[in-house]
Amino acid sequence: GAGCISATANVNPAAIHRLFATWRDADADAQQEGLNATRAVFQKYPMIAALKQAIAHWSADPGWARLRPPLVELTEAQKEALLAELEKRGFRMPGLQG
Repeated sequence: GAGCISATANVNPAAIHRLFATWRDADADAQQEGLNATRAVFQKYPMIAALKQAIAHWSADPGWARLRPPLVELTEAQKEALLAELEKRGFRMPGLQG
């Protein structure tokens, strides 16, 4: 395709770029499966709130979790579940403090 829109590109750019750069390699399908699995974790929650919560967590800056109405932040239970699932997948945000 000519392009894509991917909300998780905002929090997972290195892995997405790696697939872009190596899409002909033998492990490209496995890379895509990993990206899909990470996206699926975020999709379980309100997307913008989940993305901002991940940034807040890995940057150690809780201000990132703030949202403007009508959007609402994740509940404590949602935050814990999201972060636990991402940690289980080995998800990281290199370059951010935390």
